[in-house]
Amino acid sequence: MRLIFILLITVNSLTSLAGFEGVITSTIFNQGQSVEVKWFIKEDMLKLSMGYEGESGPTTAEFIVKKGEETMTVITTSAAYNGFSEINKSTISGSLNIHNLFFQKTETTSEDVVKYQAKNNQYNCAIWQKEIDIQLGAFSAFFQDDPAFVLLEQLGLSGFPEKVLLTNHNGELIYASTVINIEQRQLSSSDFSIPEGYQKREPVEMEIAK
Repeated sequence: MRLIFILLITVNSLTSLAGFEGVITSTIFNQGQSVEVKWFIKEDMLKLSMGYEGESGPTTAEFIVKKGEETMTVITTSAAYNGFSEINKSTISGSLNIHNLFFQKTETTSEDVVKYQAKNNQYNCAIWQKEIDIQLGAFSAFFQDDPAFVLLEQLGLSGFPEKVLLTNHNGELIYASTVINIEQRQLSSSDFSIPEGYQKREPVEMEIAK
């Protein structure tokens, strides 16, 4: 089964991710599939790393964006292929109609978590935003199908989405994410680099085993 994460990157106004440095682990439900992802955050670099069962067995995909670059680097590691591709920001778009979700603060659930809600003609959305010293709004165009980045850009918020729920008007779950671990630690440039010996190829769809 194919699982395509629609990603788009913009670099016109990226700001330094001052403050928090480390790895945030989340579970994401998207298009009927659930996967664990890790967000590597360092200064003005961001990497999303995820593992999944591909047609050739266990596969790791990493999506890296750096300030000032026009492309996103996608690194693939599997038994069948070790390589990378580069995707220009102008060639990728989102598949969910969530750009017109307009969020409002509804409640403060704890000292450092605030709940926001929004809806449009297709979806209902709720996001529990954790207050942490991270500025990710400038990366909002990178994840066209993640409602949390719509919220971050729209309201100019700092922090990280602790929980996201997106449903249609029939109550069916479309997208969800939940933070399961936050690890603040120093990262190195090697966490955002292409491994030695990896070959470049044209971008391809992610193949998920049935």
